[in-house]
Parts: sequence; structure tokens; C-alpha cells
Amino acid sequence: MLHHLPRLLRVGIFSENVLRGIIFLLFEKAIREPRYCPMYAQVCHRLSQDAPTFEDPHKAEPGAPKTFLRLLLLKCQDEFDKRLRASHLAAGACGSDVGTPPPSLLT
Repeated sequence: MLHHLPRLLRVGIFSENVLRGIIFLLFEKAIREPRYCPMYAQVCHRLSQDAPTFEDPHKAEPGAPKTFLRLLLLKCQDEFDKRLRASHLAAGACGSDVGTPPPSLLT
């Protein structure tokens, strides 16, 4: 896969949505194929260096640019929160109140 990375970058990461799609695919592949996590980590490292940065054109004030690393971190945080909520909901369905999440996690 690493030898295809330059081709991926040449094809064009021309929008934030394309970059988010690549992050989604890498994340899902890494979860489903832990054996290849070192390779996916190398791909992420390379993309963190070479992927373009996107600004939000609809913001009146300049905000934090959307870099590969920022978007990857947001994806990881979202997945963590989803899985935490799911585990707490499953524990609640079993009648367990151990580890009840704070109300902010349930919204």
C-alpha cells in the first residue's frame, strides 16, 4: 500500500470531504485489520506531512485550519465517544449503574 501512496496524493485530495473519506477508510481498515496497523500508521504519518490543509471558506474569522492530523484526531475522538456511549448504554440495559457516564456524554 505504501508504494501506492504517491499515486493517492497525485490523484488529488482536493477537498476536506475527500480527506475525511480517506481518514474514514484508514480508520476502518486499521480497526478491522489490526495486523496491518503499522502500515496504516506509516500511511498516516506520510499523509500528515503531504496532505493539503483546508480552511473553512464560510467562516467570517479565520479558525484552525483543517489538517490531516486535526481531522484524524476528531475522527478518533468521535469514535471513542460513540463507543463509550454504547458501552454505557449496554451496561444500563443490563441493570448495572457502575461507571455511569456523565450527562454530557449522553447527549
